[in-house]
Amino acid sequence: MMKRYLKTLLARAMALTIIGFIMGSSSPRPTLTSPYPSLLRSYGMDIRLLSHPQQMPISSAQAKAQVFRNFSKLSPQTPMVAELVMFANSHVSSLSKSQAAWLVTWHEHTALPTPFVFKNQPVPTYTHMNEIISATTGQMLGAFPSP
Repeated sequence: MMKRYLKTLLARAMALTIIGFIMGSSSPRPTLTSPYPSLLRSYGMDIRLLSHPQQMPISSAQAKAQVFRNFSKLSPQTPMVAELVMFANSHVSSLSKSQAAWLVTWHEHTALPTPFVFKNQPVPTYTHMNEIISATTGQMLGAFPSP
């Protein structure tokens, strides 16, 4: 009886070890984060993360809902992160004044041509999409891919 118990116990331990090995070897999805402000500055955008976010008329949940309306093919289960930022874009006259906005980011592989790629360069494949939503009006201020 004791021999049978030890065999069962050993079989269970081996099964748990194999399951643990399989789960440990699978690569987890990288953590989803907003693009670095330095990258965005290289795109000509002035973005500063707000370390002490104030109460805004548009919440992060409302900004994410706006993204789903603007990108209607996105699955409603798409994970997103939203950072409250101060945003300006000197290349667009209507966006040259700094304003509070939500920078919403999600995983999406895309090879969109963007103003950040020179005409003679091949268009790279990006791994994230980003949308900037006004934190006061809820309007889209811009959308762009990022690495």
